Amino acid sequence: MTKPARPRKEIESIKKTILASALAILSEEGYGALTMRKIAARTGMTAANIYNYFHNKDDIYLELVIQGFELLHASLSEAVKTQGAPAERVRAIMDSYYNFSREHGQHYDIMFTLPTPKFNDFVGTGLEEKARVEMDISDRIVAMLTGTVEEIFGGAGKITHENAAARMIEAWTLIHGLVSLGKSRVLQYVASDLDAIYARMRDELLSFMEGTFPV
Repeated sequence: MTKPARPRKEIESIKKTILASALAILSEEGYGALTMRKIAARTGMTAANIYNYFHNKDDIYLELVIQGFELLHASLSEAVKTQGAPAERVRAIMDSYYNFSREHGQHYDIMFTLPTPKFNDFVGTGLEEKARVEMDISDRIVAMLTGTVEEIFGGAGKITHENAAARMIEAWTLIHGLVSLGKSRVLQYVASDLDAIYARMRDELLSFMEGTFPV
């Protein structure tokens, strides 16, 4: 007798459990520690059963990275819509990125902090198409933020695309550096309140940048 197919909601619930377990392993132990057996042990499933939902550990990893970039894209898209002075929009964008790192720390780890596979590692493999989904979202984020910088500084005629990208990268690396120091627990020996340090750093950067915004 053929075993009846699982209801869609049950399948999605099982996949969600698998992904949550894999994300915890990746964040706590790194990509090298991720195995189907270890995921199975966390979920209470067999490794063979997990293969019914995902092809392999890289399929799971890419699913998580796509998930993370979709969350980040949605958050930044809302921040970009902020009305008012240019400085307010920049503040909203910076806060959106920083808050993502705090609220989705495990996703942030596998996206930006830990040594994990990137798109080029999947080129020519059966997972290239899936990896391209994550790459496309990343490209949209970069294009959106660079375009916003161009707009804030008066349009493409006032600032080159290369300089707009450089400004975006400067702010990105500044926040990422702070987040990484916080995650490494090194910063706690210098200062205990990461949020306060971020707020001061953001405001000082905005104060410096504000004089260059067109009136």
